[in-house]
Amino acid sequence: MLPQIRIGIDVGGTFTHGVAISVPDLEVVSIAKVPTTHKAANGVAQGIIETLEHLLTSGAFLREAVTCIAHSTTQATNALLEGDVCPVGIFSVGSGLEGRLVKSGTQIDPIEVGPNKTIPIYHHYEAVGSPSDLTDSVIRTGIKTLMGAGAEAIVAAAAFSVDDPTVENLILDVAASIGIPATATHEISLLYGLSPRTRTAVINAAIMPKMLHAATMTQAAAKSLGLNAPLVVMRSDGGAMDIEDMKRRPILTMLSGPAAGVAAALMVAQVSDGLFVEVGGTSTDVSLIRDGYPTIKPARIGAHQLHLNTIDVRTVGVAGGSVIGLDASGAVKKVGPRSAHIAGLGYSAFTTTDTLSESVDLTTECYPGLTTPAIATQSELPCTFTPTCAANLLGYIPKGDVAAGNLNTIQAFLDRLKTSFSDLSPTVFAQQVLSVGAGSILEIIYSFTKEHPERKWPLIGGGGGASVWVGYLAEKLDVPFTISPHAPVISAIGAALALLQETIEKTVIDPSPQDFINIRQLAEGALLKAGASSDSIEVKVELDANRGVLRATAYGSFPLVQTGGEWSTAALAEKAKIMMRLDSEPAVAAKTQKFTLFQAEKTQKKWWGLAQNISHPWVVLDQKGRPRFSGENGNITGVTADEWLVRLHEIVSPHLIYGEAQAIVPPVFIVTDTRTMDLSGLSGMDQLTALCEDEKKRLHPNEPIVIVVRL
Repeated sequence: MLPQIRIGIDVGGTFTHGVAISVPDLEVVSIAKVPTTHKAANGVAQGIIETLEHLLTSGAFLREAVTCIAHSTTQATNALLEGDVCPVGIFSVGSGLEGRLVKSGTQIDPIEVGPNKTIPIYHHYEAVGSPSDLTDSVIRTGIKTLMGAGAEAIVAAAAFSVDDPTVENLILDVAASIGIPATATHEISLLYGLSPRTRTAVINAAIMPKMLHAATMTQAAAKSLGLNAPLVVMRSDGGAMDIEDMKRRPILTMLSGPAAGVAAALMVAQVSDGLFVEVGGTSTDVSLIRDGYPTIKPARIGAHQLHLNTIDVRTVGVAGGSVIGLDASGAVKKVGPRSAHIAGLGYSAFTTTDTLSESVDLTTECYPGLTTPAIATQSELPCTFTPTCAANLLGYIPKGDVAAGNLNTIQAFLDRLKTSFSDLSPTVFAQQVLSVGAGSILEIIYSFTKEHPERKWPLIGGGGGASVWVGYLAEKLDVPFTISPHAPVISAIGAALALLQETIEKTVIDPSPQDFINIRQLAEGALLKAGASSDSIEVKVELDANRGVLRATAYGSFPLVQTGGEWSTAALAEKAKIMMRLDSEPAVAAKTQKFTLFQAEKTQKKWWGLAQNISHPWVVLDQKGRPRFSGENGNITGVTADEWLVRLHEIVSPHLIYGEAQAIVPPVFIVTDTRTMDLSGLSGMDQLTALCEDEKKRLHPNEPIVIVVRL
């Protein structure tokens, strides 16, 4: 059998990185890097094509071995930021009093997506007595009216389409026959609220033509290169979706580039808790991973909140290649957001000494009122002093790192700079550069730690500039840090290994136990349709009672795809020890076919040693050492599938939290031989029991089950 290869491609603002990874050993067998082709006739798809060609011609693997091609992209985000959107026509349908509400609720004004950039919107409302009145001819006339006004994509909108999408689907069918891109509000979200649902659908429709072109070009290129593997695209929530789904819902790819880095932190660096800091040449992305999951937030475009969730990635314009600004005395006053790449400057760290001229050209064009030091070279670009140069001088860059530079040239640059600023001390100057630049990155980190103060979060670095900043930031924060394996291509690796994902949200004010089962089956069914193998799918169901929203998130992978070799029990115990911050290895509390649960007793002194706090931290690891769940305190009980439901009440009941309305269940996690269930988002015992009853149907009566209650 041929070794399996997964290809991952990350389309960044400056470069497109690609990797080929063999599974199950997760070895990077080939790497490609090409400039992102924003100005090519085929757009960024051309860069994806070139990256695929580079990887295939490396000779490191056979194209028949490729089992999946995945890419992340900034194209949806860039299209909105740059105003590269098409006019949208909203085709709304209603009747009677309800129709008036539909007409007013879909009367969306042009949406501002950037300075002086908006999505033009046209409206057509069709009043009908019943859905049967909405004939093919009526719909065709309405769509052509919108096209005549200038619409290049259509949004179908009807009241309560989340419950009955018949009307919206009729409009989609006619639009497809005419050949105009179209989307329906129920395709984007199953939440009630016609106005925000329509607004989200408008943004989706506005980027459809551009994204459809890129997807079609990528599919054609893969086929022309003899690649028949599934093609998937990263989502903004860290999962992936197949290319056909991306054509319908391109809005889900917003911020998928940073999300790919987070996916790699979870799967390759095996982060369960920490701040992931991905450093490029121009910007730095920071996100928080908590208990094995990235934190999620609602997406926004300008002042508009969308019916869409994204990984909470916060970005700042400081990175490895940021340009510095000096005042008249030579003190560093500004670092970023301008990058050396954009300013047409090289790094002194990557220049050879004999190419430097004797004089310093002090330029003021980067930042008003400040000077940016630059020295002409015999090569094309003059060079400047960046945070990468400062980090090299101060010893933060390890030997062999992609950011490691020429110390002689850095010193020579600063020696020449002394002719303009005689009091300049190289070490103090480099420290100023990092100190000033770190301010805005630390501000983002502090915003996360303020929102999540329960522990000190370690830093995990990714990106080509990880070593430039992460060690320095960790010093300032007094926290441990690590640099991810293959940090420069971490986002491409994340894309290659990303799991298929589907999140379904429904407005359910008072959900019944059956509602929980139904939404779980909907999410699982969506992944099966996308091609995921049934035994790989896991679903998390949670209830946001304040908003009346029931949410199911399903994860899965394509058949025959394995990632990583199995770890020994000793290796797993060492991993658990590090995660739980213990001095000695924890004990194995329970074990199933694919999962091992570790637990320890930890004693912490408080009140100057007069009292002790005893806790029982725990963690669930899979065979490859990846954390699934963890907690600072917990109760772990092993049962069989046959006695699962009887014992469930007995195990959970002592830990119920009694409120004014009902008894609230604590976070519960279930581990079977082959799957895990995260039930921490539930509030009632009936909900918990219903999902467990549904899962039990899949199991053999004697199969071991582990019930974990997080305390």
